[in-house]
Amino acid sequence: MKSVAQFIVFLTGALIYGFITFQAIMWAVWGAPTYSIQYVALFSSFGLLVSSFVSLSSAPRGRWLSLVFILGIGVYYIPATAALVPKDNFTPSPIGYALIGGYFALLAYCLFVPRRLPFSRTVFSVAILSAAGFVAHTLLDQKKKETEPNQAVEPTTIHVTNRAPSSTLRAMYGRGSL
Repeated sequence: MKSVAQFIVFLTGALIYGFITFQAIMWAVWGAPTYSIQYVALFSSFGLLVSSFVSLSSAPRGRWLSLVFILGIGVYYIPATAALVPKDNFTPSPIGYALIGGYFALLAYCLFVPRRLPFSRTVFSVAILSAAGFVAHTLLDQKKKETEPNQAVEPTTIHVTNRAPSSTLRAMYGRGSL
């Protein structure tokens, strides 16, 4: 019974995170850049899919394999927690919160159910603290940008000379700019 529950949880996690990561990579069709950590997460999702089937025959072996691949998925999704920090004109999607929360739930399930692994507290603490570090760095960067005055000198008038392009000369004489 334990191996069937592990199979279902790991299979569901592999399908969800594989699909979402594949979607992120496919934005490259429209010119979005792709990063190597996206491919690490995608191949780790495939590995999690395989390890879910391994857990049917040998639950402990499937659990250890799943832990390795879940940590591989975390290479992409732990830094993604920084994208959940609200900005002035951007509100993060609730799907993002569900994905990050689901990742930590999947990691906790692998580490603590049915018996706690010997180093599970350390691994889970490092994952949570690194996610908190990404969020804190993003918040501090936003605070710095808010308090930093604009140092660039902006021109207040547009200088038009006789050697300016014809469109500027037409605007100067015909549109009431003088």
